[in-house]
Amino acid sequence: MILAVMPHPALAVPEVGGEISKISETVRAMDEISREIADFSPETIIFFTPHGTMYGDFFHVSPGAGATGDLSRFGASEPTFSLEYDIELTEEIARISEQQNFPAGTFGERDPALDHGVLVPVYYLNKFFTNYKIVRVSQSGLSTAAHFEMGAMVAAAAENLGRRYCVVASGDLSHKLGGSYGFAPEGETFDRDIMKFLREADFSALLAMPDDLLEAAVECGHSSFAMLAGCLAGREVAAKQLSYECPLGVGYGVVKFNA
Repeated sequence: MILAVMPHPALAVPEVGGEISKISETVRAMDEISREIADFSPETIIFFTPHGTMYGDFFHVSPGAGATGDLSRFGASEPTFSLEYDIELTEEIARISEQQNFPAGTFGERDPALDHGVLVPVYYLNKFFTNYKIVRVSQSGLSTAAHFEMGAMVAAAAENLGRRYCVVASGDLSHKLGGSYGFAPEGETFDRDIMKFLREADFSALLAMPDDLLEAAVECGHSSFAMLAGCLAGREVAAKQLSYECPLGVGYGVVKFNA
């Protein structure tokens, strides 16, 4: 199984325009991990995203047969994307969560359109491979421990169905590295530590990162990464950092995990 941490800067899609040349290492790494996922040829790719339907006390799993989306909010109405959901796996996640009285399911979707937390990684994946279905799981306002538990539940559901699957944990790192969001020293601390924990697959340390550091760093990936860690609970894991850079004041990291 291949799992990936992937960022979602809209400027990584050429049609958006802007400063893609300044994140060349991120682009190279996104191509590399996408090519490896294509070679693995999963039936389903599970996305953990910070930009889908989000609730403070509930994990939303996107319902229905599929969804479409584009990056028009970033100035690019093309390309458009249309992805098919793995309905059976979505329903299995909902079934397990109900059985365990865990706050997750398909209720309460506010906007069915695919968000850029999914669309940017999909842009790269689709260069090499399009014959897959997806499951889209949004972050919540619940604890880091709850996100870990949600990831473990998602993996259990996929295993129950015998799916050949991959996981993409979508998330940018600190937004406080000197760009339009300003600078905070906690941003550098967060990025240094989170990349160390990811490349070493040190999930205990990742899960223990203090909430005040996460808040001060203005990040959007930690909860996705905690769900990825839940998927890997009890497994032998090999991790490799493919890239890290922050030329525009936001940290972008790409990390591959094999289990």
